Amino acid sequence: MRVKITLLVVVAAAALTLAGCGRDAPDGARGPVEIDMTQHDNGAWTIEYDYAAPVREIDFGPSLGDYRARMWRADNGVFVVESGRDIFRLLNDARAEAVTFTATPGLADISKGYQPFAPMGEGAVLIYTGHIIPFTEGRRMRATLSIEPAGANHVAAFGVRDDGFANWESPYRHPAFIYAGAGQAEDNGAYALTAAEATPDWITQETSRLAPRLVEGFTAVFARALPTEPELYLTWRGADEPGRLFYKGDALPGQVLISLAGGGWRDDSAKAREIFQRATAHETAHLWQVEARPVSDAVPNWIHEGGADALAAEAMVAAGLWDGADQRRDFTAARAACARATAGRTLLAAEAAGDWRAAYACGHVLTVIAAGEAGPGAFWRELVRRAATNGGYDERLFLELAGETVGEAAAGAIALATRTAEARPDLALDRLAELAAAGDKPGD
Repeated sequence: MRVKITLLVVVAAAALTLAGCGRDAPDGARGPVEIDMTQHDNGAWTIEYDYAAPVREIDFGPSLGDYRARMWRADNGVFVVESGRDIFRLLNDARAEAVTFTATPGLADISKGYQPFAPMGEGAVLIYTGHIIPFTEGRRMRATLSIEPAGANHVAAFGVRDDGFANWESPYRHPAFIYAGAGQAEDNGAYALTAAEATPDWITQETSRLAPRLVEGFTAVFARALPTEPELYLTWRGADEPGRLFYKGDALPGQVLISLAGGGWRDDSAKAREIFQRATAHETAHLWQVEARPVSDAVPNWIHEGGADALAAEAMVAAGLWDGADQRRDFTAARAACARATAGRTLLAAEAAGDWRAAYACGHVLTVIAAGEAGPGAFWRELVRRAATNGGYDERLFLELAGETVGEAAAGAIALATRTAEARPDLALDRLAELAAAGDKPGD
């Protein structure tokens, strides 16, 4: 008798790098730095940094472990990790205006975060500029990128496709994906889709069917369309293990990257389709959420990630992909996952320990409770509106809105719930839901 083991890994990265390490440096900060990238026929890249004034070191931001020390080489310095950041330091305390690296694309060993060079098939990669652009004083520098791809490859981003980019900057003033390869984007009416050549056909077909419906659903939930057609990239890491279903999503303003691996994706199945739809809905939610950014990297992730899960469920109904019973089952599953992830510890402690299940599941439940009868869409529409005049959103703004929606007592209980360890979190969530349902809302 054969026993089939299915290993499911679903990881979705935040739609934006948190404010302290994700946004470009403000106008007037040192910069811009000019970055020239040249792709070679063997797949390697030459990356040259030209500064306006000599520097002793380059701060590349939060550490990627040993990735840069293994995959990036320069003759005049070494990589070190200091205070959790990757620093390239010139030898002998030297200074230089230009530093040149030879970078070999490859996957960094990071479970949640953006890959510097995501493989997109033979000779093609998706560059995440957030790992290319350096920092100054804790914030990304203003930077222009000039990119020359190898051979017949082209570069593309935000609807612009060319033989190369010269002095390129993201229209969103935010880290972005840039495609370098020979593939062509397919416009399915909702996304500009670029898929790695080896991606199973049923997945690209399902994406082309699913994307317009999700965009329609989120447009209804948020009562607004996106300013531009988003880009979606599909990468395929191979069917390395029979039955395995690995899905990793990375979302940025106007862009989504989906990375798939495992034998479970090779053929269409009800389980694979269910996971793909639900996780892609989560990533699509980030495209609308990104209009409101956290005020700092101290803002808990459950607000953003759990909110995306709650919004995705509502959009699936609005798109006609689910009915109300499906949405209730999804909420019940989130509640059970939250209880398992936080038994005997707080939600904030679970987040600090890197347990993303807690942030997603508990954030989903707390968002639904805070939103009350109006639902997560109405709650997040108002959160986005207020964040625009608040310099972004934080827990205080979330709880303030929750107080107006389901009552001050329930809002206070939500804050307490994230900081209280419960032996039976399921019972605590039940009490919290009952308190919100009977809330002392203004005007009562």
